[in-house]
Amino acid sequence: MGSAFPFEEDESFDRKVKCMADEELLEFWEESQLLENMLNAGAGTNRYVLSPEYERAILKELFLRRTRQLQTAPDTGQR
Repeated sequence: MGSAFPFEEDESFDRKVKCMADEELLEFWEESQLLENMLNAGAGTNRYVLSPEYERAILKELFLRRTRQLQTAPDTGQR
């Protein structure tokens, strides 16, 4: 039986995040935020939080990637 997930189920989410391309990672984060907002709007509450660990892992990975880009970029005096 097929799966919509391109990762092994026993693989940690932190590991999965490292394998995603930047755009894929941003899209995943945006979609999770949209889903969370839709759930909360439909329920009239803010109690639905999909997973703070997902957001933490995604933002941490994006921060690390951006830091590496800045460290390896030639210094042009502009940032």
